[in-house]
Formats: sequence, C-alpha cells, structure tokens
Amino acid sequence: MKLLVWNIRQGGGQRRERIAAAIISHNPDIVALIEFVPTTAEPLLQLLREAGFDYQTCTQRNGFDYAICVLSKTPISTRQSGIPTLDESGPWMEITVPAHGFRFGVVHAPTKPPTMKIKENTGGEGGIRTRLPIAVSVT
Repeated sequence: MKLLVWNIRQGGGQRRERIAAAIISHNPDIVALIEFVPTTAEPLLQLLREAGFDYQTCTQRNGFDYAICVLSKTPISTRQSGIPTLDESGPWMEITVPAHGFRFGVVHAPTKPPTMKIKENTGGEGGIRTRLPIAVSVT
C-alpha cells in the first residue's frame, strides 16, 4: 500500500490540475491532503475521482482556515480518538483502512499559529494584549 501526504498550501488555488497530475503520477493508494479548502476543492476532487479515488472523508474547518481530506482507492473510515477536543478540532483525522488492516493519523500543525487575543493583567491598566500561543495541551 502506498500513502501520499501533501500540504497543498491554501487549497491548491490555480495549481489544482498540476497537483492532481503529480498525485496520479505517483500512483498512491491513499492521498491525505492538508490545507484542503472544501469550498474550492471540487475541480481537484473530480480529477482524483476520475483517477480511481472513489472514497473520501474530510474534516470540518471548525474555525480554522483549512481542513484535511483523505481520498482512497479502497474503502476508508474515520476513527474517533476518544479525545473530543481533538476529534472535533478540524486539523486532525484518524483513518482506518479495513482492507489492509491499517490505521493512521493526519494532522495539520501550522508553522504560524493564529494570533489570539487574551485577557491578562497589564499592571493595573486592564485591557487586552495580543500574543501568540506557545503550546496547546490536550488532557
């Protein structure tokens, strides 16, 4: 079984046909697309369906700019991790491939996290300070 994982960068844009051609040239059994944009993806998905990727499952964006989409030539299903925060996040997906007895996870971890506004004590002034998060912990 051959798995191809590709961050298509901002949904692929005008590169969709070249992305599909490159994927098809590698002849994978499963493709995981990161930074997938569902609202603009239909041309790319159609090209991949024509190449035999008849099965697909995608995350919801859930407040993120992008989603993950996994396409396969054999049936696939999602598997819950048991951690609601992770399962409902959008940039995480766990896939089961029953025909091969195989399971894998796909995650999108942006190199530039979104700027977050947090309330914090600013020495009596009050207010909001903008800063980037350092780490996210799931317990």
